Amino acid sequence: MTKLLEEAIERVKALPEPDQDVAAEFLLGFADYDRMRYRLSDKQLREVEIAKDEARPGKFASQAEIDKAWDDPRTIRPAEDVFGRLEALHTQTVEASKNDHG
Repeated sequence: MTKLLEEAIERVKALPEPDQDVAAEFLLGFADYDRMRYRLSDKQLREVEIAKDEARPGKFASQAEIDKAWDDPRTIRPAEDVFGRLEALHTQTVEASKNDHG
């Protein structure tokens, strides 16, 4: 074992047990990457099963439902969409300011 790994393990020993478990999971995953690579949590597995159960009878959102969700201002959007909207709003504000003063 290297000195650096020994130092890291000593520091991890001083952490609370839940944090020690996180560090241990990381090290085990690092040491056996393929074993840990596709491991889903129990919650994720349940979500996959729910999604599969909904997909079997064709319970998908219609295009109209998707469009309505995207039009809702409470919908969380990808960052590039938000920045694009902010840039457009800024451009509109600058143009309006020019028209008011020019």
